[in-house]
Amino acid sequence: MQFLFKKKYWFVFFLVAQLSTKAQTIFPYHTISAPTVLHEFSGIGFIKPNRLFGINDSGNEPQLFEMDTLGKILNVFKDDKFKNIDWEELIAYKNKIFIMDIGDNRSIRSKLTIYSYDIDRKEINDFNFSIAEKNPPMKPKDKIYDAEASFILNDSIYLFTKSHSKPFRGITKQYVFSFNHSSQKISSIDSLNIGNNGFISDAVTGAAVSQNGKIAAILTCQKLILFVGWKGNHVLEGYYQEFSFEGLTQKEAVTFIDNDKVVIADERTAGLIGGRIYFYNVSKFVNGNSNYIKDGVSCSIKHNSKKKEFQFHFSSKKKRSEIKVVFISDSLKIKNEIILAKQTSRFSGKFDENLLKDFNRYWIACENEILYSGKLKN
Repeated sequence: MQFLFKKKYWFVFFLVAQLSTKAQTIFPYHTISAPTVLHEFSGIGFIKPNRLFGINDSGNEPQLFEMDTLGKILNVFKDDKFKNIDWEELIAYKNKIFIMDIGDNRSIRSKLTIYSYDIDRKEINDFNFSIAEKNPPMKPKDKIYDAEASFILNDSIYLFTKSHSKPFRGITKQYVFSFNHSSQKISSIDSLNIGNNGFISDAVTGAAVSQNGKIAAILTCQKLILFVGWKGNHVLEGYYQEFSFEGLTQKEAVTFIDNDKVVIADERTAGLIGGRIYFYNVSKFVNGNSNYIKDGVSCSIKHNSKKKEFQFHFSSKKKRSEIKVVFISDSLKIKNEIILAKQTSRFSGKFDENLLKDFNRYWIACENEILYSGKLKN
């Protein structure tokens, strides 16, 4: 996103102007300073036991940096085959690093490139692809095909687009394709509007998936969106919840270091803010072990042992559509889904305790957005 820095401090002002606090704030359990050479941190990856990899955005040298989890540079990889048109994502997968030269802020690129770097063999391969729906020149309202977010799951590339539309719509489109052959055209399989609160809040900057493949993360500068419980490869059709960050920085890179810990890096803006790497634990929110509450929502499920039932109460500041209670296991397996109401702002009900036998965690969801998560108390 190099265009954000043509005027000094402009990004700082833009962030403050678009600040939105509709999601629960998530706080890192650990932070470190990013290496100064990664001043436009656009992609981050992790390889066990403690190796991080990072790249810079366009306008910088086409270099791959290896560092430890303290932020110390261990190696710098260079090769004449590397060309940095707009490096926007990095994926570490099966001891290979995939550098995604896929950014297209102006919606003019007909060909996108992925570099595959084998760490052990020091071999580089590349292949090209294009997005079928993108046909430059494009009208301002149709510029929703910039690609800055991707991960690999089960040997398939999952790609999510970023919106530059005017007027702004926070649309992201999902693509799934193979990296076994080059020059392919890919078509979207899903789309989701993650918000219309402005570019900083709702334009996608990165994506990642947990090592067990059960949690997907989509990043914007202002929030982290976690997806769980999707079917097949349709991530955007899964249940999701949003978290806002405590700081106003340009967060561009995200990865998982295990099944429930997320690492996020931000760019150093005008030499003043950002330039750090943040470590977050997300499991306690996703699996309902710690309450997650969407702004403007309240909910409770209590066990009445005498009546052998669970009593349920839900309220929201605004009407919600297709409200569900979803019961889940410790391993994030969905055990049951019950539609409570088609459209309402308040609901009370009860469930026989036998119906909920062996359930101990739950979500309250509205059109697949998780509004509340918690743990059943017997």
